Amino acid sequence: MSAWSFYDTTTGMLCSFVVSLPELSDAQKTAPTGCAPIPGHHDHLCQRVDVSVEPPPDPDPIPPEWVRPPWYPPVISYTPPAPDDTEDRVHEWNDDTKRWRSKPTLAWLRKDCKATMQLAINEQLFAQADSLRNVVLALAKGNAAPANPLATLKAIDAEIAFCRNKIDKIMLCESRAKLDAVMACTTQAQLDGVTVP
Repeated sequence: MSAWSFYDTTTGMLCSFVVSLPELSDAQKTAPTGCAPIPGHHDHLCQRVDVSVEPPPDPDPIPPEWVRPPWYPPVISYTPPAPDDTEDRVHEWNDDTKRWRSKPTLAWLRKDCKATMQLAINEQLFAQADSLRNVVLALAKGNAAPANPLATLKAIDAEIAFCRNKIDKIMLCESRAKLDAVMACTTQAQLDGVTVP
């Protein structure tokens, strides 16, 4: 049994399926309308048949015992049209996989990073509840606010401010490298060292 692919005899585009059949004559009977068989398992997503190539000429003169061998046009590399880009995804051709690969746009990456930082802010807001309760209870009893909960609240406030400053810089980033640099910052001093427009 041999693998047979099929191609459109006008455009050279390969069909998406491959069959296993013993002979060329069997493959010719199986070929869809307007298509011809070609031996082998060919990838319709990155190859096509070059139908512009003509078969070699017959020998002149033709020997009496000569039988024309099967001839097939060459299979060549092919880059199909790219899928449509969107606001969030663009496409680039990958020569290793021979496929279009989608990747996020800078706009999507900024939104994703902003969401990450907003989540960090929400976690800090949630974390302050216990310290805030202790301060309020102490003040309600006429006592001074306890030092440890106050220190915790100040640290949380500083972390929230840092996250908000990070969001401001994220939204100004004009490249993936700048965005990565901003997201890598763990202190305000590091963040101040990243210049964005």
